Amino acid sequence: MRRSVQTMMAAALLLTVVQSAWGKDKFELVEERIRALAPSAQSIAVSETPMEGVLQVQVGGDIVYASDDGKYLLQGRLIDMDTREDLTEAAANLFAYLRALDTMLSGHGTMAVAPVPGHGLGRAINDRLARAAAPR
Repeated sequence: MRRSVQTMMAAALLLTVVQSAWGKDKFELVEERIRALAPSAQSIAVSETPMEGVLQVQVGGDIVYASDDGKYLLQGRLIDMDTREDLTEAAANLFAYLRALDTMLSGHGTMAVAPVPGHGLGRAINDRLARAAAPR
């Protein structure tokens, strides 16, 4: 009897751990893994990319990429080979412009940004804008 109670308690504990791991979405999971690598990072922002299974991670002013399961970290440029568009540069420019506008408006107004067409890079930009605008 005592053994079965211990087994049930162990199973319940394991289920709780598994549920808490499953309860995290891919963005939270990747942010948590990046924060473990860079605990002093002021800001970490995770967003979609047009590439399936790969998330863009902005750590301070740097952009890196991570697998959406949080297992792999990639450094380098993400380039759309069809359009030859450097998605990393486009994202860096977007973040720089948003930071500059936020600094200019600091306490004096509100920023409004219209969504862009939701395909390719536009999907990633819209995702990042929605995450930036979400209440904290």
